[in-house]
Amino acid sequence: MDQNALDLALLLLRLTLGVTLALHGVAKYRGGIAGVGRWFEGEGLKPGLVHAHLAALSEIGFGLALAIGLLVPFSAMGFAGVMAGARQIDCTINGIGERAGNAALEEIVMCLKTRKDLLPFFSGV
Repeated sequence: MDQNALDLALLLLRLTLGVTLALHGVAKYRGGIAGVGRWFEGEGLKPGLVHAHLAALSEIGFGLALAIGLLVPFSAMGFAGVMAGARQIDCTINGIGERAGNAALEEIVMCLKTRKDLLPFFSGV
């Protein structure tokens, strides 16, 4: 693979991950930051609204910085930190909610069961 192809692949990866993370942060505000705050409080993080704002702003900031190539090592560490805090998957049963972007439960379970070499997680299903 020549250097130009590698640079293009890294650019596309950086843009995809950065924009996805930034949009995930924006969704917290569009969906109602107060609801996100209540979820954080339910998880034991108080005050929940402060944590919700910090989460949304860090996702937007790190995502945009990664997408535009600003301080890429620092931005990538921020991205990794956000992903390290993710601990659950929202999924659907019998197809309800798939149009909202959620993955089907049976697909997640089969991925976890068939690829234990790459996904060392436990589902309990």
